[in-house]
Amino acid sequence: MSTGTNLVRVGIIVSISGLLMALLIVLFDRPQVGDQLRYHALFRDVSGLSEGEDVKASGVVVGQVRSVELDDDGTLRVSFSAAPHVPLTTSSTATIRYANLLGDRFLELGAGEDSTEADPLAPDATISEDHTFPALDLDELYSGFAPLFQGLDPEQVNELSAALIAVFQGQSGALEHLLGNLGELTGELADHDQLIGSLITELNSVLGTVNARTPELSSLVDEVDRLVAGLAQDRDPIGESFARISGFTEEVSGLLTEARPEVRGLVTELKRLLPVLHEGRPTIEENLRRAPRLQELLGRVGGYASAFNFYICGLRLHLDGPTSEGILTPFIRSEVERCQG
Repeated sequence: MSTGTNLVRVGIIVSISGLLMALLIVLFDRPQVGDQLRYHALFRDVSGLSEGEDVKASGVVVGQVRSVELDDDGTLRVSFSAAPHVPLTTSSTATIRYANLLGDRFLELGAGEDSTEADPLAPDATISEDHTFPALDLDELYSGFAPLFQGLDPEQVNELSAALIAVFQGQSGALEHLLGNLGELTGELADHDQLIGSLITELNSVLGTVNARTPELSSLVDEVDRLVAGLAQDRDPIGESFARISGFTEEVSGLLTEARPEVRGLVTELKRLLPVLHEGRPTIEENLRRAPRLQELLGRVGGYASAFNFYICGLRLHLDGPTSEGILTPFIRSEVERCQG
């Protein structure tokens, strides 16, 4: 009795486990029940779409992606299956969309324009490239909104990202939420409008100045380019000169070290000389004033052959005497013509 009861229990457990396993297979494998028709679609970019992804029409799973292949002309051929009741026509569209933020994709089939007048699409037919659309490039989208994301916290970024994907994937009901997030963001930016306005004004002034100085700036760039090119050509002599400059610096340093006592003595003597020169400043200025006339007279005197001719036109003697002033004789002047002037 006990053995029979255990067998029944084991049978029940095995049956339930089998049903659960079958249910998991159905959920994760999503087998397509019934006949499936095969079609193809040409894309320039499949944006990560892979074999086994869902094919949907109006939000309902109607098939699966069977293969993704690269044609000789560089286009990507996506082969997919769809249920016979899906009304595909020659105007139907195929769009790759994001299923979630994890990067999963699915292929969505749309009616396209003028679907009522279009002919039915035959099995194994191909949807042309002008009727297919790749998934939204999130990297490009995020790059465009990077300045906005910098002013948001991580939770706001996640909400805004999900809303953006939903809007661009055709779920326009998320637009209101997106606008609300953007409203909060623009409110934060408005708090710094004066700073942003001042920055733009200053930048405009700088750009205006640069634009007004375009010829000079262009000339400066050309000159710098020529200078750099010249330095590049003379890099070997310049490198050698640096080594010589180092040796010259050492020599000058040694010379200054040796001449330091003499320089110190020279500075001391200059300190004694400068007050004397300052006291004799009137005499020095007078001699400098009379120097041109004296130079002219000396030039006249030395103009004959290679000798200087001097004539005594006047004479006065100073004799030392008992007094400190001494004795001055009368001034004796010649009246000849050469002494007049």
